Amino acid sequence: MQQFPALEALRTSVHALLRQVDAHESDNNNCSSHAPDACAGDVCAAIEACLHHGLKRVSATETVSLWGLVQWTNVAQQKRHRAWLAAHAKLPTVVADDDWYNDMFKDELQGITSLADDNQRLEPSVSESPMTPGLNASIRTANSLLHVTTPIGRVRAWIRQCCNTHILSACLAGLMHPLNQATLQTYFEPSALCLNEDAREIFVGLTSTLDRLTFGFALDNGPTEETKVLPPSVPSVAAPTNHNVLQVLDTKAQRLHELLRHTLPSILSPRALDEVGPANETPKLFGVPLASLLLDARTCAIAPVDPLLGVPNLFEGCCRLIDAATAVGTPGLFAAKINASRFAQLTQQVQAVGCLSIWSSVHHGIILLIKFLRDLPDPIIPASLYGRFRRIHDLKGRHVQVLALTQLVGELHWSVKPLLYRLCATISRVLKLSNDTSVDRLADVFVRVLFPRSAPAADEASLTQLVALLFLNADAILAEIRGALSDRCHYVMAKLERVAAIPRERRLEVPTTSLAWTQFREAYGLACESDDTLRASLRGGGRLVLQCMLHFLAEHQEIAQQIIAQRASCDVDAKHYPVRSASVYLVRMLVELLGFDRTPSATDVVDLDTRAWLARCDGVCDEPLMPLPTHAGVALVTRGLWPLFDDAKAFERLFGMSLLLFDRNWTRSGATCMDFSTILTETQCQMQSLLRDEPETISDLWQRWSDRISQQYLQPATQAPRALAHMRSYVVVWEGGLTVRAAPTTKCEALGTRRKGDRIETVLKAGDWLKIRDAPGVQDAGWVRRRTATATLLELVA
Repeated sequence: MQQFPALEALRTSVHALLRQVDAHESDNNNCSSHAPDACAGDVCAAIEACLHHGLKRVSATETVSLWGLVQWTNVAQQKRHRAWLAAHAKLPTVVADDDWYNDMFKDELQGITSLADDNQRLEPSVSESPMTPGLNASIRTANSLLHVTTPIGRVRAWIRQCCNTHILSACLAGLMHPLNQATLQTYFEPSALCLNEDAREIFVGLTSTLDRLTFGFALDNGPTEETKVLPPSVPSVAAPTNHNVLQVLDTKAQRLHELLRHTLPSILSPRALDEVGPANETPKLFGVPLASLLLDARTCAIAPVDPLLGVPNLFEGCCRLIDAATAVGTPGLFAAKINASRFAQLTQQVQAVGCLSIWSSVHHGIILLIKFLRDLPDPIIPASLYGRFRRIHDLKGRHVQVLALTQLVGELHWSVKPLLYRLCATISRVLKLSNDTSVDRLADVFVRVLFPRSAPAADEASLTQLVALLFLNADAILAEIRGALSDRCHYVMAKLERVAAIPRERRLEVPTTSLAWTQFREAYGLACESDDTLRASLRGGGRLVLQCMLHFLAEHQEIAQQIIAQRASCDVDAKHYPVRSASVYLVRMLVELLGFDRTPSATDVVDLDTRAWLARCDGVCDEPLMPLPTHAGVALVTRGLWPLFDDAKAFERLFGMSLLLFDRNWTRSGATCMDFSTILTETQCQMQSLLRDEPETISDLWQRWSDRISQQYLQPATQAPRALAHMRSYVVVWEGGLTVRAAPTTKCEALGTRRKGDRIETVLKAGDWLKIRDAPGVQDAGWVRRRTATATLLELVA
């Protein structure tokens, strides 16, 4: 990222101010967050310098007026606000519902203002006012000052007024909002700080730390009117350094971002919700059956591979926000309230994007998690089991209650178990690490969303105690579910990694010093050939073809040795084929048939290891999470071949079968090296047809092939014959000659004739019909009949 000295100066001044505030609080033994005047003035000067960075020049010593930009932004917002009011007035009146979770929390959340992409054209939402709260009032205050008359003085007074009223970050975000992009480009050079996507995000994020401090700036006096000459503001790109741009954030925010920044985009978007455009087809997230969400790849990342392990992306994102906030010690978890209009706006944004953002507030994650659970058509504890859950409270003894709860949890629907385990893992960490969150408060929150809405109000007290019992004894109650999910997760992760390694191995060259290379030379009798010659003959297959050939020799020892001995010669005149070249082509053929040749995208990954994520939050492991690629696994699932690859050597065994079929086709057709492509195509068609039946094991695949061979000999005579490779030489012996047809039937049009004594080279055979080999100058390379019921038309040339 481009480095900005003005941004660094702002970071330094903000950190100095925060240190002064901490020292002031310690000295006075109070909780006041009043900002010291000296450091506060430095911060305002640094903010001014950031805003002036990159302003266009109007002369050698002057730039365009920053105050004009501020006022013009206010005018444009008011115009959009009037349009918004007009559109809002035309909307039908919506009757207020009984969403109790709008008012269930205690403290008001401050609305989050974020920036959008520079090139994104956004239209004002009907549900959100385009006005930045307090911007118009702060500008009117700056314009009303008697002793501040110059534009630069009003800019300084405006900055101080925003600090006094705790709206600085919101006003700066409104100033640099994407709807104001055209104005920004008019006032600033292209490489200015306010036009740099990353720098302005950090700028707004840094100033947001000032909103919680108490300032007492005097506005209508001399200091803000001093005409301090700023250096010429021509943007320049600094030399690249290893400096971490996150240093401009406060320590807690930096730690939070470090934990979340490697999260997959499908779970938490790397950009703020306001910046992300709506997806093309966004499925409904709230009020949808849980099983439907787990079976949809758009709402559950693991759905194409194994939905039994799935948790909806939105739910996982909410849990990760809570996990990260718990790790950094964020106060007030499950004790915050969100404004109803802001809640409606947030719900619409998440529905449009499909997930939350790594920049989203943890309190927003909590409220959406509760809404998600509350809106499920079938609650976590279904009505069919409600009575039995309710009666657990009447049992005597905590141990007996835990055993009964464990038994009933095991009877829940398959879609509920992973979600309940994930929820309890997050809640357990909150209870363990958060000092201001009690199990009673959490039980009081979740008792309303885990059970049916029709539950009697008289049962609420006993149900609350059951939820508290579940949270406090989650390790024991969910032990069986945790073990089953863990085993299945490790199995799927190992399988995904194994399958993803297949196309990767094909792109890696084999080191000539490896043990596999030595074994390959010895097994195939290639000790006399040079390494360069061998590597050239295996080019395009990489390590994969070497592994397949070694496995073929180990599994089919006797027949493999016969093939190696018979096909050792590669002479064109002899009827042999190069085994190594054939192996390379067969490996490439299988990779294409299985769909492994597609280039994976950044979204073809999945993160299943919840334990690794929680260990990273707890500081046990500092390594970034390594998501597993899924493009190969999804390709197998699409083709119905996912069970086939339960065998760790499935690909190698498919190669062995392909090579045996290739050799059989070659031998039966009497082909030469000139017919290599034809035999390869026939083998590909055979394997494609066999795999289309979706066999579950290699043994099933061999059985299906055996059944098809048997059916070929038993098929009715009226059935159209199947064309097979048949490379032979024939001579016409019928006195009247032969007619060449366009297809193997007498009803098809004639292409030409062949006289007695003409020699014919064939490539395919379909019953009694033979396909003439295409050759330069031959216009009638169609089909001829070998014999009729009473006469022989062609004889084979020895």
